[in-house]
Amino acid sequence: HGSVSSVSGPYAGNYAVEVGLESYLEMIHGMYGNGDGFMVNDYTLLIDFLVPEVGIWHAFFQTDPTNGGDADLFTNVNNSIGTSATSYSTETISANTWYRMVVTVKNGYFFKIFLDGKLFLNSAGQTVDGRFALAENLLLFADNDGDDGIIRCAEVSIWDEPLTDAQVAKLGNATTIPTAVNDIKIVDRGGLGQNFPNPFSGSTRFKYQVTETGPVSFHLFDITGKEIKVIREGVKPAGNYVLDLNAGNLLNGVYFVQMKTINKTSTRKIIVRQ
Repeated sequence: HGSVSSVSGPYAGNYAVEVGLESYLEMIHGMYGNGDGFMVNDYTLLIDFLVPEVGIWHAFFQTDPTNGGDADLFTNVNNSIGTSATSYSTETISANTWYRMVVTVKNGYFFKIFLDGKLFLNSAGQTVDGRFALAENLLLFADNDGDDGIIRCAEVSIWDEPLTDAQVAKLGNATTIPTAVNDIKIVDRGGLGQNFPNPFSGSTRFKYQVTETGPVSFHLFDITGKEIKVIREGVKPAGNYVLDLNAGNLLNGVYFVQMKTINKTSTRKIIVRQ
C-alpha cells in the first residue's frame, strides 16, 4: 500500500523492498486465535530490515488495523527498539546496517525482541487479546501519525508459536546464506495422524497408515528446517501402525515430523514442552 520499490538486499543476489513514508505491507497470516484468547496471542515474527536514517522514528508493525492508526513496535529518536508499553532497548541500531529482528510473543507471559540471534529486549507479557495480539490482518511498517520513517525489508516470516531462545539463535542474521528458513509445509495425505498428546513431554504417539507395501521412514526437523533425526521402520505391508516418539534431549519448541512411504508424504507439527 503506497510507495514500495525494489532495492538491493543484505547480500549479492538477494533483493528487498523499500517502504516509503505513509506506506505499508499487509499480511493476512491465516493463523487462528491462541494463547487462551480469541486473537493470536502466541506468535513469532521475523523481519530482516535496514533503516537508511537514524535519529528518527520508524514503525515495524501494527497488530490491528482498528487500533487507532498507531504502530506497535518502533525505533525511536535514540535508535532503540520497543514501545512505551514494553520499554525500549538499552542497545541501539545503526543506519545502513541489515538486521534480523525476531519478536517472540506470549501474551500474559513475555514480549521478547532478538537482533541477529541475541536477546535485545526482554519485557513482561501484555494482556491477552490486548494491544500485542494479532488481528486477522497484520500491517507491516504501518503508522498513521508520522512515525514511519523509510525502511527496507528483505525477509518476513511468522509462526503461530513463540520460538525458544535457542531456536531463535539458529535463525542467524540477515546476511546468513540462505537467509530463508526452510519451508516445512503441513502435508496431509491421509498417512500420518496427529500425535497425542501435543504439546508433550517425555513421549508422544502417532497413528499412521501404509497403503502399499514398502519402506517407511520418519524424519524429524527443527523450526529452521534442519533434519535432526531419522527413524527407519523398514518395509511395512499395507496396514495401520503406531509410532512412539520420545522427546529425549529435544529443547522446548516447535518441530515437524514427516512420514515417507512408497507413495505418500505426510507432515505434522509437534510441540515439545519439557
